[in-house]
Amino acid sequence: MRELQHPNSSLGRLKRTHQSSEDPYRTTLDSMRDAIHVVDADLTILLMNDQFGTWCEELGLELSDPVGKTIFDVFPHLPDRVREEYCQVFDSGQVLTTVEVTELGDCSITTETRKIPVFEAGGVVKVVTVIRDITEQERIRQEKKVSDERIRLLFETIPHALYECDRQGVITLTNSAYSKITGYSTDELVGMHIRELMAPGPQKEEVDSYFEQLAREQPAPTPYLAQNLTKDGQLIDIEVNWNYRLNGEDQVVGFVCILSDITHRKKAETKLLDYQRQLKSLAHQLILARQQEKRHIAELLHEDLGQCLAFCKMKMQIALASVSEAAVADELETACETLTQSMDHIKNLTYELRSPILKELGFDKAVGAWLKEDIEGRHNIKTVLMTDCQTKTMDENLKSLLFRSIRELVTNSVKHANPTQIQVHIKRVDRQISVCVEDDGDGFDAEAQDIYAKKGFGLFSIRERLDYSGGCLELVSLPGQGCKATLNVPAS
Repeated sequence: MRELQHPNSSLGRLKRTHQSSEDPYRTTLDSMRDAIHVVDADLTILLMNDQFGTWCEELGLELSDPVGKTIFDVFPHLPDRVREEYCQVFDSGQVLTTVEVTELGDCSITTETRKIPVFEAGGVVKVVTVIRDITEQERIRQEKKVSDERIRLLFETIPHALYECDRQGVITLTNSAYSKITGYSTDELVGMHIRELMAPGPQKEEVDSYFEQLAREQPAPTPYLAQNLTKDGQLIDIEVNWNYRLNGEDQVVGFVCILSDITHRKKAETKLLDYQRQLKSLAHQLILARQQEKRHIAELLHEDLGQCLAFCKMKMQIALASVSEAAVADELETACETLTQSMDHIKNLTYELRSPILKELGFDKAVGAWLKEDIEGRHNIKTVLMTDCQTKTMDENLKSLLFRSIRELVTNSVKHANPTQIQVHIKRVDRQISVCVEDDGDGFDAEAQDIYAKKGFGLFSIRERLDYSGGCLELVSLPGQGCKATLNVPAS
């Protein structure tokens, strides 16, 4: 290695020696934003640009024409390592780039230094040193490093599975939670298409066109449910929340996804639905049992007790016709009236339990008879029955359900709506029986959330009974515009 010596020549002679070689590229050097100086083999500064002087002033270094001085005279804080670096460049003839952190009082600066050899006659005679202050860039880089580490820790710590994929659906980044869910290692997941993780089905077959549509149309991100296959072949239910990764031109370059394993939740929901179906079935069976028991009691009242009372009344009327004493006749008359009232009560009770005329007349005629006798006869309210006579094939339970529901709807109208006319429409539409009960009464706000509570237990019980049978109740009403209640129930 060439031994470096400090120069002993005078400053004036040095300036005259390099004045001619300095002029051609002085303008070029001064236009550069980096601090530049040129040294010879003795590390004497031969040339510097304006930025070099400005940079030294910003660092608080007072320079009085450093040309002709060694760099160690100008920068006494430089370590011996710098001398070794210059020797390396002079000996090897190769560019050397280093990064240094220098403490100047309370100030710490980071510089990137490039030492570039200049050749003459086959050897290195000078070194151009380019110094770039990268303190701010290094600060930003360190802050980014800390930020990236925080994000990495969050990425790995969060219990949900996270992954990024490109716009085609190829996974580019993932965390350990995703590995835990799928059974694949992080290295195995990166590079896989999410199609490889999806369970067979329409979603898997359409995933490519789906990604193309998302990239093209950019609809608002919405969570979706799907099924995946783990590495060992187990089927899992997942919920995916996602968003777009966009470039500076708002073009889709990929997707960020948060995935949750909801397998246990889905199983719990399925079990709960099974319990609800079982409870619903038991409740329906209970209703049927109650209806059968009511039917049995109604038949006993109608056929046994009702006939006995009718026979007693007939005998008393015969006795009354043959009695001549006024006192005895009055007593018999009173007894006959009491029997008549009892028979009416039994008849009403029979209707409450189950109308016997359903069996005697059939569904349509039974509804018409009840409307004429009870609503028109007792309440003087006009009724209209319209039917397509397609209800003969209904089973007894369905007939009983609809007859009871019609009676409750009409009775509610009579009690609360003050109608002058009530219409009942019965028809079969495809495999549904549709019953519409419409009045011209006071009406109410059918959109009110507590309408079933306000209108009593009747509407609630009708809705529940229909629901158990796979049907539904719809109400249309406004204050002062009457009410229209529609029952729809499967015909079988």
